[in-house]
Amino acid sequence: MNIYTYKAMDRSGQIIQKQHVAHDEHDLRLTLKADGFTVISIAKKGFGFSRRGNEFTIQFLKHLRQLLSNRLDLMTSLEITARLFSKTEERAVVEYVIATIKSGCTLSSSLAKISDCFDEFIVKTVEISEKTSRLTDALDGVIQYLEAKSDISRNVRNAMRYPIVLVCCVVCVMLFWLIAVVPKFAELFIDIGARLPLVTRAIIKVSAVLSEYWVCAFTGLIVLGVTAFLASKNSEVVDRLRKMIPIVSTIRRETYAMNFLHAMGMMMREKIHLVEGLECISSMGNASKIRKIVLLVKGGSSLTHALKQSGLFNEHELSIIEAGEKSGDLWQAFKAGADMLKARIIHKTQKAVSMLQPITIVVIGGMLITIICSVIMPIYSTLELSF
Repeated sequence: MNIYTYKAMDRSGQIIQKQHVAHDEHDLRLTLKADGFTVISIAKKGFGFSRRGNEFTIQFLKHLRQLLSNRLDLMTSLEITARLFSKTEERAVVEYVIATIKSGCTLSSSLAKISDCFDEFIVKTVEISEKTSRLTDALDGVIQYLEAKSDISRNVRNAMRYPIVLVCCVVCVMLFWLIAVVPKFAELFIDIGARLPLVTRAIIKVSAVLSEYWVCAFTGLIVLGVTAFLASKNSEVVDRLRKMIPIVSTIRRETYAMNFLHAMGMMMREKIHLVEGLECISSMGNASKIRKIVLLVKGGSSLTHALKQSGLFNEHELSIIEAGEKSGDLWQAFKAGADMLKARIIHKTQKAVSMLQPITIVVIGGMLITIICSVIMPIYSTLELSF
């Protein structure tokens, strides 16, 4: 699905310009023609939800849940929700949901058509709640699930902001020092005939290269930054890098386990069959392992045994699930496990970043001290010899 900005003339001859969600331009032209509009121009805008998609989804579901809990009907709730969004592309998404429901689709099938904002798990949960007439409760559970994921991501971003800003500032200072300051000292050393230590000669050489080819150096930094950005969008590259760092791979595993337990807790609360819930969870990742779990459960294995075979959970998490199986209250067991993992992930993230910050400062300080000493040492040695 894409968002298009179109300009058209209605039956009265008035020119209008709006945004609309459609599969493609041809689909939009047919829709506008059916509504009696004469198309003047159409421009594809794209969703642009890559960074704020989760935030929009949460806000949409919150508004809808609040209005439904006040006993408003679905269409009225959606129409009010559309007016609550100030951004035109967000309002266009809600209006598209309204239009598809008016054409005879259910809410879940309407959301399924906008996979950029609503993944398979959300769609499946809404679909089941429509059958059980517990849409408000289902939306509440989905919101809690999305907010738990958002909290983890926000904590990681906030924690990493300071080290990244610090590194960028120090790199800029070092480049300025090497390009603008060190060459002046190099000329001074040549004039006084100072004997230079190895580290000073190496830094002067680097400074000379950067001073002569500074355009190439900055271009290389830009290319490196763009390459890193593009690599971050490649899930395979990111996964390999994460596996190379133990703490990151551990946090990633626990984040998946938290999402799994939280989602399964929602399923159990809605009285969804265990196998059906597991099949729905496969959209969150590790689909092959989840299919193996489903086959084991269908074959008569306990959920704890099937999860143990998958290798996705550790002994402590499995013990919580096993206790829930024995007590017959899996919902509370999943909820307790998800809450425990969320607290553990936040603690590990904060601990890792608290260790990273002093290490970064020490490394950067060592580099700066090396550069400064490489400039001061020859001057000090020359003055000492002169006396």
